[in-house]
Amino acid sequence: MRQVQTTAETEGVKEMGRVVARIILQNYNDWRDAQLGQLAPEQIRTVEVEGLVDTGATLLVIPKTIADQLGLPEVRRATVRYADQRVAEKPVVGPIRVTVCNRTALFEAVVEEQLNEPLIGQIVLESLDLVVSPRELTLMPNPRSPELPMIDLL
Repeated sequence: MRQVQTTAETEGVKEMGRVVARIILQNYNDWRDAQLGQLAPEQIRTVEVEGLVDTGATLLVIPKTIADQLGLPEVRRATVRYADQRVAEKPVVGPIRVTVCNRTALFEAVVEEQLNEPLIGQIVLESLDLVVSPRELTLMPNPRSPELPMIDLL
């Protein structure tokens, strides 16, 4: 399933199954340097935007403009497959410090030139233990673990 199939109000326009969440993206190396006192906290490259929750995406996917704003280095390349079955090679950047629903972790992200907003994929959702509420069309911490993400080690 790519998106939840119910109707939501998004900026005054009804859209089918569109779940968005506020996401804070930070250059992790900047954040680490600030923690060590080597960079002023206000110099941490940070972007705060609405991201589309895409349960069909595996990784976090960010527009090239955001990758450039954050100054993220390419750490590898990956072959990606689109919904229409096209295949392409894309850069993967990181590390990125990601905060969604007051939960934070480090991730890599695929860079997509034609994208307008970040896509929050399954690895982010699972790592931060976030769930989509189909009734309210919102992203929220898993009710079974409201304080901290629950990670299954089975």
